Amino acid sequence: MDPDIRPIPFPNMIYIGDGPTDVPCFTVMKKNGGQAIAVYNPDDPQRVGFKKCYQLSAHADRVKHIAPADYRPNTHLRMLVEQMVAETAHRIVAQRKEAIETGTVRAPKH
Repeated sequence: MDPDIRPIPFPNMIYIGDGPTDVPCFTVMKKNGGQAIAVYNPDDPQRVGFKKCYQLSAHADRVKHIAPADYRPNTHLRMLVEQMVAETAHRIVAQRKEAIETGTVRAPKH
């Protein structure tokens, strides 16, 4: 899909995945400027999920962030997502402000 007609640009996307089937999405996100987080079950005594996430981050270079799959307030994952959302929102506002100031606002599409 042409980036100009994509409803949500990749740099504005955050993808959270927990398994091998998410690897293609991690790759697409990384290639196109999106954010990706690999999550794992922190209660697994064998650390199978953690090891896969670590591999995706440290060796396969598919994701920048890994975290326990715990979405409650003040957890590592929740703080990552909240920070990513805040930074994305600030970037969008700054880009729109710059477009208005420089007169490069795109015409609406019908």
